[in-house]
Amino acid sequence: MRRFIKEIALSIGINAFLLRGLSSLNFWIQIQTHTAGEWLPELQTYLLLGLFFWIINCLLKQLLHLVTFPLKYLTFGIIGSIINVGVLYFFQRFINTNYWDQAEIILAADYLRTLILSVIITIAYAILSKLLKRVA
Repeated sequence: MRRFIKEIALSIGINAFLLRGLSSLNFWIQIQTHTAGEWLPELQTYLLLGLFFWIINCLLKQLLHLVTFPLKYLTFGIIGSIINVGVLYFFQRFINTNYWDQAEIILAADYLRTLILSVIITIAYAILSKLLKRVA
């Protein structure tokens, strides 16, 4: 049980770090927090965003992959990248609709940049997760 909670906390932290890092680099995602300049409330906002991103990735993404399983073989896996982009857009809409008082997320205007962003997030998450699980 302790290991499970530790992995969840690590995943949330990695998500928060990736969202903060990519946003600060203006890498096709901008997250405007309403606590700019105050480090503790901004940290809490990014951890909250990391939590929601983890929940959406775990629940919605896995459900969509399960439902579209036959399409994955017919399209040679292309449907997986479409799901990743859809999850990013859903995350943006969810935060901008329900938590607009904490942060606002602006994704790239075109699909290709959002696709590249989703690939970068996936690769960076996998690398950081492997590295940090070895340390922990």
